[in-house]
Amino acid sequence: MALDRVQQRIRQRFQDAGVEFPEGGTGPPDQRWYWAGPAMLDGALHPKTANWVKGVEDWLPPSPEGTDQRGFARHVAEFHRAMIDQPDLGTPPDDLVEILAIVALAGPGVCAHRALRRIAKLDPAHRKLLSGAARAAQGLRSTFNMPESTALVRALSPKRGTRYWELVIRHALAGNLQAVLDEYAHVLEESLGLMAKSPSEVVDGIAGEMLEALSIRTSPVRMDNIRCEGPGSPIEVDPFNLRTRFALRFGDLRDERGESVQRADTVRKAFNSPFRPFILASTSIGQEGLDFHTYCHAVYHWNLPHNPVDLEQREGRVHRYKGHAVRKNVAERYGLGGIRTESRPGPDPWKVLFQQARDDRAADSNDLIPYWIFEEGSARVQRRVPLLPFSREVDQLRRLVGSLAVYR
Repeated sequence: MALDRVQQRIRQRFQDAGVEFPEGGTGPPDQRWYWAGPAMLDGALHPKTANWVKGVEDWLPPSPEGTDQRGFARHVAEFHRAMIDQPDLGTPPDDLVEILAIVALAGPGVCAHRALRRIAKLDPAHRKLLSGAARAAQGLRSTFNMPESTALVRALSPKRGTRYWELVIRHALAGNLQAVLDEYAHVLEESLGLMAKSPSEVVDGIAGEMLEALSIRTSPVRMDNIRCEGPGSPIEVDPFNLRTRFALRFGDLRDERGESVQRADTVRKAFNSPFRPFILASTSIGQEGLDFHTYCHAVYHWNLPHNPVDLEQREGRVHRYKGHAVRKNVAERYGLGGIRTESRPGPDPWKVLFQQARDDRAADSNDLIPYWIFEEGSARVQRRVPLLPFSREVDQLRRLVGSLAVYR
């Protein structure tokens, strides 16, 4: 098991760094080991990172929603002191090595660092890489600190009452946050047009996009409460605002005072990520020229267009190059032991997967397969039309589908 192997390596790293656990302690476990342990390991085994940590003002990520970052900077300064001068600590907690192994496998900052390095191929201690990982981790930290996220993580945890930060890293391990960020970084490199850029520019672009998508704010949706006391009574409409995070209207969003909260472009970036919002409600403004395919392969038609071209345009927003359905099928076909050992050319796992799919396609195929079409799996672009029985749209949909086949 990966967790067991990493625990063994961490014990060996403590020995290599000359860090000795005090024995025979009678007092309560010293909780400082959870953050001081990694600091001592980094200071001993990767001393070049100490200068980067010391310059916290240069890389400190933007604060989420205007919160004060001075407390965070003080924590970083304390971490730096532990890197260069081993602190006097008491009895280590019994689960110290296990917790550090989970952080090494699924800590948000560590996962972001690995995902960016697999794309940019920089030295692990490169300042740009460290700063980019810190920015992405800041976005993840703000996401996990949302009230909705806190409630979900606690509800999904079998170990109730555990420290929340521990629940987060265990949740990230169970959900394979590393695979999530590997896929997201691969998608962003191409969607942002960074393939020909320098490694530093690639890291800046991907990390900045991750931070912006993860930092999307709560948006209000205006609702009407319609009341009528009885027959003959007047109908009263009381407007109120409902705050939402997981479903958003595509457009420029404003708060209760009419001030801008999000721009449409920010909402699109957030929807085109593996994180919230998970549902995007759009009018025909999202029908042409916009891509929503990176993490979506289903379109719900609240109403039907009048011609098959418009239907094709709508569904074409989620049927694009390396779309979500395509990636799901490629991963289903090759991701679980289906990759041949000799076909592993680089560290980006998604480049390996698509290269394998390209090598295995029919000889007379072109690049539509596997990049636009790949049906060796269960995922498909989905059309959903919530029709009322016996309504006119039942016949309209039948005509549209028939015309669409002729159009294609």
